[in-house]
Amino acid sequence: MPSVQTAGFESLYDKLRRASSFEEEKSILDSYFNLIGQDDPTAYNKIKQAAQYETNSHIWRIVTARDRNGNVKGRYLMTDLFMTVPGGSDPF
Repeated sequence: MPSVQTAGFESLYDKLRRASSFEEEKSILDSYFNLIGQDDPTAYNKIKQAAQYETNSHIWRIVTARDRNGNVKGRYLMTDLFMTVPGGSDPF
């Protein structure tokens, strides 16, 4: 992943990439969320909700609708949409 390097600064991406375990990744993220929480205690919930979004596959296809006699009733450009939710969340 391309990133801009700034002397003396280690980005969140760099820290997570360097982490050697899930526990270390979690500790890094927790420290960021704790800092954010000092400014706004409800920030985590706002961020978590923002992470739930509809995703477009960007795989487009033409679908032809026909009646039972095979007559073309319409042609439609379609794509797949699916809901993306944070891990461990129950979207239903």
